Amino acid sequence: MRCPTLLAVGTGVLVLAGSGFGIRSDNVHNGLLALSFAVVGASVLRRRPGQREAELFVVTGAAEGIVFFGRQVGTHEAFAARSGAEWLAWLGIWPLPLVLVVVGATIMCFPDGHFPGPVWRRAWQVTAVVATVLALLSALWPVDYGRAGLVTGHPLDLPGGAVARSVFAVLQPVAFTSFQVLWLVCVAARYRRADALDRRQLRWVVGAVGVSVWYSEQGSSSRAPHARVCSPCG
Repeated sequence: MRCPTLLAVGTGVLVLAGSGFGIRSDNVHNGLLALSFAVVGASVLRRRPGQREAELFVVTGAAEGIVFFGRQVGTHEAFAARSGAEWLAWLGIWPLPLVLVVVGATIMCFPDGHFPGPVWRRAWQVTAVVATVLALLSALWPVDYGRAGLVTGHPLDLPGGAVARSVFAVLQPVAFTSFQVLWLVCVAARYRRADALDRRQLRWVVGAVGVSVWYSEQGSSSRAPHARVCSPCG
């Protein structure tokens, strides 16, 4: 119980600190998702310690909080020139594919913290492999800085950037869209077999995903109409 509580508190601190850099319409959804997941997860764990889905909520909130804070730093021009700012901003970019994997597990395992079956677990594992490739590309090269609107430089200066950007530009939109299709199909399959109580809970999950995707679309279109990517933390 102690570790999830610390994660939830840390998430709140990250969102509060990040908000001090101003409110950006294309990043506010990450802060809201971070707080929502963390608060809901921590609240459930107070009543039901060890509940797997609640723990996933807390972890998801923490992951979203890191992305929110990093992007707040990376898009703040006055802070961008300070020592270490590029590393903080870096944390708001490269983990994104892995954060989506965590979000996917949280959605697909709702409400009991378990995948509906081994097929869904294996499908999620495939997304984890693809996300790891994308995260490595983003960690080593500034392949996603333009879409995110960061004004800081990338902390690493490695050769092969043009090739990395080309691969990332092709793979990312397909992967992120496929991730979300998988989530929705999984939720739909679980919904068909669920009882009345679980169905009411699953409707909230579908609604939350829809809102987050809408926010992502607004942010993506305002930054780069040619590279719109739907993702809860994009």
